[in-house]
Amino acid sequence: MRGSQTRSISCHRILSTHARTVAARPLTAFTFMDILDSLRAAPSAELYRLYLAIGKMLDDPRRILKVRQRLRLGMAVSYIGDNPLEPPSQGTLVELRHTRAVVQDSVSRRHWAVPYAAIVPDSTAPPNPRRTNATPARPTRRVLHWRRCRLHRQTLERACRHHRQAELQNCLDRGDRL
Repeated sequence: MRGSQTRSISCHRILSTHARTVAARPLTAFTFMDILDSLRAAPSAELYRLYLAIGKMLDDPRRILKVRQRLRLGMAVSYIGDNPLEPPSQGTLVELRHTRAVVQDSVSRRHWAVPYAAIVPDSTAPPNPRRTNATPARPTRRVLHWRRCRLHRQTLERACRHHRQAELQNCLDRGDRL
């Protein structure tokens, strides 16, 4: 417990260093550039601790799900690109993956796999409506084909196993050496 208290105090110290120089502004009124300036003066070990903590927060499945529930394919979104100092780019949502979304950039028309944390959904868009149908969607032909193939393969494996056991028993009955 003592180690985590030390970490939080030292991380707070990094962010509050700039607060002493800008005494007129409260801590909540920091701009992004103020925070970056404070972090530039921080020791590397403290930056690494912040990096790990922020990474864990961004990879939290609940946080990803919260963003993902507001997204729909074809939706216009803003996203933060490689340069955090530039304004957010505009694009259209093309694909939803496990931890990233594929966005087609409005200007370059290129596709980018963007982490969900970098997507800024339209605040007026409602969350995705849940499916209310009681009957599940019918499987596609491809799904049905692969299910049949799997059943066929399992049947063949059982038959082959049974055949090997019968062969082994015949060898033992004849007195052959294994």
